[in-house]
Amino acid sequence: MIDFPNTMWISQVKGILTSNEVLSVQQKKINISAQTLCIHGDGPHALDYAKKL
Repeated sequence: MIDFPNTMWISQVKGILTSNEVLSVQQKKINISAQTLCIHGDGPHALDYAKKL
């Protein structure tokens, strides 16, 4: 689950959509094959995240 209070999550989503990878907290690229993105409605930033997407 991506839960960043800043805009770092945007680069994670872009990485998933454009190159099938995310960046770990150790700054290591990890390959991922995602079919969907889920915004948890009960998260504190859910509405803001949805609006930015």
